[in-house]
Amino acid sequence: MPHRNLCLSFFVAMLLAVSLIGCATPAPSTSSETATLPPATAKPEAQSEPVSFPASASITLSGHLYGAGTRGVILSNEGDNVSSHWTLIAERLAAAGYLTLTYDYHPPASADSGSSEALLDLRSAVAFMRARNVTSLALVGSSLGGLVSLKEAALEPVTAVVAISSPIGWEDVQLSESDLARLTTPKFFVTSEENEPFTSDTQHMYDLTPAPKERQVYPGRLHGIQLFDDAASADLLPKLLSFLERTLGPR
Repeated sequence: MPHRNLCLSFFVAMLLAVSLIGCATPAPSTSSETATLPPATAKPEAQSEPVSFPASASITLSGHLYGAGTRGVILSNEGDNVSSHWTLIAERLAAAGYLTLTYDYHPPASADSGSSEALLDLRSAVAFMRARNVTSLALVGSSLGGLVSLKEAALEPVTAVVAISSPIGWEDVQLSESDLARLTTPKFFVTSEENEPFTSDTQHMYDLTPAPKERQVYPGRLHGIQLFDDAASADLLPKLLSFLERTLGPR
């Protein structure tokens, strides 16, 4: 019996020693005590500011300006006139070093004058950007925005133009063969395979415009800005950035 009590006492002593050692070991830091570090791929948010500029003596347009620098990009809306659809793209362009403008067209005076008034609004946006001393300027537009971008580039010199799902004409703005022949600036045409009549119009414009020019056709029938969100056209934004880098030059 004494031997049994001795063994039991030894066993209890060992357990007590182990528990004391465990108490002496510092506990790991909790998540609230650990500094939170940004991921290695995190990018700073591009600075943006609301802006306004005149379209006429009685009409003022509103928009947002992203980034800084002397390489300018103007993003022109589709017929729905929702400039916020461009926000993520504008932020990526600004992060890449482009001074980028999104803006809203003003409401048209009549149902059949929306295209020509959008063209005048784009012209006002061009004047606004030139007043900020940009040394190169690209016009990027989707659908209606692509049409007015091409028309403006045919009338006034710019550094580059990108037309995404653009028609060759709409309402009172039409691209004639002479307009297309004057488009000597670098051009990037984008569409999808089954987005008629825009697919055929894009091919026709590409065929009739002089070099330099590029064309990208994606599978499916997505239209305009939707192409930036589709897996099949996931390389559109990198291709756009590459085109701008080659035509507008480095920072």
